[in-house]
Amino acid sequence: YIDVINRALLKLQENSRLDTLWSTILRNTGQCATTTATAQLTLQSLNGVFTVLGIGLLTSFVALIGEYVYVTWLDVRGKTAGCPYEQVRDTPCVWEVALTRVMRLKKNRL
Repeated sequence: YIDVINRALLKLQENSRLDTLWSTILRNTGQCATTTATAQLTLQSLNGVFTVLGIGLLTSFVALIGEYVYVTWLDVRGKTAGCPYEQVRDTPCVWEVALTRVMRLKKNRL
């Protein structure tokens, strides 16, 4: 591979392409030009973001409605989603627990 690379470099040097490449590389100091145009954020430039957010929101609503219909269908058939009916029947309701705690706190304050 060394011979191929050397021949290519010699060919570039004969055509003076190597000198122009070196001059452009050395001339580039890495400094950005001071007069650069800035892009402004507009509704058109953010169109893709809003499209993805809208599709995600629509998909989540469809999943929510589907889950609600599935759980309701299981309840109508006498089954519960997640745990046996006896276990659900024996556990106290969340509101009952919250109300008893509030009542205990009120009793303790009196």
